[in-house]
Amino acid sequence: MKSKIILARVISLLLVMMCMLPIFSVSAAGSEATLEIVNADGTTEKYDGSFTELRNRVNAFMKKEHTGRAVCTLTLNKDVVQTDTTAFSGTCASQGKAFFIFNLNGYDLKLDNTNLSSNYIYYPYVGGVTINGEGKNGDVSKIFTRSKAGLIYNNANSSDAVIEIKNLEVEFTNMSLGFSDTATYPHQPMYNLTAGTVTMENVKTTFTGVDAYAV
Repeated sequence: MKSKIILARVISLLLVMMCMLPIFSVSAAGSEATLEIVNADGTTEKYDGSFTELRNRVNAFMKKEHTGRAVCTLTLNKDVVQTDTTAFSGTCASQGKAFFIFNLNGYDLKLDNTNLSSNYIYYPYVGGVTINGEGKNGDVSKIFTRSKAGLIYNNANSSDAVIEIKNLEVEFTNMSLGFSDTATYPHQPMYNLTAGTVTMENVKTTFTGVDAYAV
């Protein structure tokens, strides 16, 4: 009789564990992205959430007045499709002290809106921007964009600004402004870097579009 009771309990336990498996798998899938902020005073903030939510937090961080070097790192946990027109943008209140690291982590980002007509990453007076697409298995991230404008415009006013783009493929499919200096929205080429140290490593860029032109 005892053996039957024990067997019944084991079967019940297995059934409970099988029912919980979907919960564990959903939890393991996690959020779209994670964000870590290291403030000038050394305090750290960490967030998990949707790409949209964390992008907005990055923008708020970059516009903040920092007393010293402060760094935010946004890391993708899965492929992301953005359909709205909000970019990583905003004038940095503390010139040269805010640093943004965008770690695509081997995942892809698709900017699926043709109305995004300004550069996707635009932080005037930034201390530095790093875009790294390398994944844990050596995968290289891709950014697919239907935007009319380019990827990054740092508009730095200091030679101390640092821009790094590495391990990334960028594909523009609606390139009407990326080479243009006379279009409706001028000065928005694919990589518009005005000052500082610029490093591009293992970056591949392709573009298409009947309106693509250079002047």
